[in-house]
Amino acid sequence: MKRFFALFAIASVSMFHVACKKEKIQKLCEYELTAITDKSSEKEDEAALAEMLKAVKETARINTCASPTDFSIIPIGSKACGGPVEFIPYNRGIDTNCFYKLVNFYGEQMQKYNTKHGAISDCSVPQMPKGVKCENNKPVLTY
Repeated sequence: MKRFFALFAIASVSMFHVACKKEKIQKLCEYELTAITDKSSEKEDEAALAEMLKAVKETARINTCASPTDFSIIPIGSKACGGPVEFIPYNRGIDTNCFYKLVNFYGEQMQKYNTKHGAISDCSVPQMPKGVKCENNKPVLTY
């Protein structure tokens, strides 16, 4: 009987741990992204942001450029004192609904990181690009 209760307790704790862990996973598009939580470390948060940025840039499909008219520009990220971190081109042919969700999630999580870790920013505003051109089959922002 003691063995049963011990196994039950271990199973309960394991299930609770898995359930808690799943709460911080966000399913966006085809990505499973780890959200920043009150209990995550700064190193874990930085890794999560890096993974989010990778997902944003992969979804933007900026790996090839046949025509600049295939692209639009979007601000991404969130500086500690407000405003975007950078602008990136994105292919207009992608699922923009999904892409905007990724961009918004990344910005929200970056704001959470900034607040949680007391991030400091230079408060400069990145210059708004004028457009996109294709160089070596890659989209490049023009200023």
